[in-house]
Amino acid sequence: MQVMIRVLEVSILLVLFGCSSLQNTKISSYENWKPSIKPKNVYQKFKFFIYLKSFNDRLFWVEGRPSEGGRYVIVMRKKDGTTIDLTPKKYSARSRVYEYGGLPYTVHGDDLYFVNFKDQRIYWQNLKKITEIRPITPKLNKDSSLGKYMDLTVSPNGKWLTFVYEKEVKDKENLNYIATINLERKKITRPKILAKGADFYKQPLYSHDGKKIAWLQWDHPYMPWYSTKLYLGEFLNGKIKSAKRINLEDKTTIKSFAFNNANTLFFSMDFPNQDNESFKNYYNIYKFQNNKIFPVTKTLSELSEIKFINNSIISVENKKGEITLKSIDSITGKLSTINSFCMKASGF
Repeated sequence: MQVMIRVLEVSILLVLFGCSSLQNTKISSYENWKPSIKPKNVYQKFKFFIYLKSFNDRLFWVEGRPSEGGRYVIVMRKKDGTTIDLTPKKYSARSRVYEYGGLPYTVHGDDLYFVNFKDQRIYWQNLKKITEIRPITPKLNKDSSLGKYMDLTVSPNGKWLTFVYEKEVKDKENLNYIATINLERKKITRPKILAKGADFYKQPLYSHDGKKIAWLQWDHPYMPWYSTKLYLGEFLNGKIKSAKRINLEDKTTIKSFAFNNANTLFFSMDFPNQDNESFKNYYNIYKFQNNKIFPVTKTLSELSEIKFINNSIISVENKKGEITLKSIDSITGKLSTINSFCMKASGF
């Protein structure tokens, strides 16, 4: 770190004052050298941007702000281009699930739901009057354990807020679930467990008609990039029924998944121990239809981050290190490159 700071300091001095700025410098060892630029002077000026989402012609994202004590702020960009900080000073939108955290917010209509870092409770916020905020989950569970939440999503009818739920347990490993709360109660509500038994869960997602729900889960000793299980179930009256595992082959991994407008599940999947010339050696896109898995693409490249625009899949392709944005016909699997200024500007 000190070497990096010293190089940075010299570079800044050269840019600001030219070579003459180095004429009166003293040479010393790294152990005795005292930099005139401290890390906080550099990094407090930075911001980073994560969890970009769009809801009804509005963009939302989370900004990490070292200058505000490391606070995470949800920002909204309106259709007219104006931006608003939604997270008041005493809050920070950040989840501690698995300690890595995950998506800490979601939006439905003019309702924002977010996880506050300090107490890990979920809060409701009125987007028409952003000062109107209240918690909707308890401080602690009945057994005095702390509940933590991430990957928030609201059912299409606005009735159910569903999420990954981690329950801290003293002196042993925490318990993890897919859980939900009924938003119609409009009061502090304890989570209702929808799925349990796995070591880890991620990304619950409703179909557009709200009748299906999908999620990822995995177990020790595997990491999610080594073996994940994609599940799909029927969702009715706050319960999951007829849940089934989609990728039955062990050690397959799922990168991303999404429902199309017809409520068919598409996902990006990779198989283990495949030949380099086999499309199964790469993350390709598949669909689950009539209780069977069908390949949509058969490329020798990695396809990830599936999103739908009408009947087209939007995905990021990584082919031998070259990153491009692709539009994919969900029926034929044909790939078309999307010429994106942002991709070119970022060096991809």
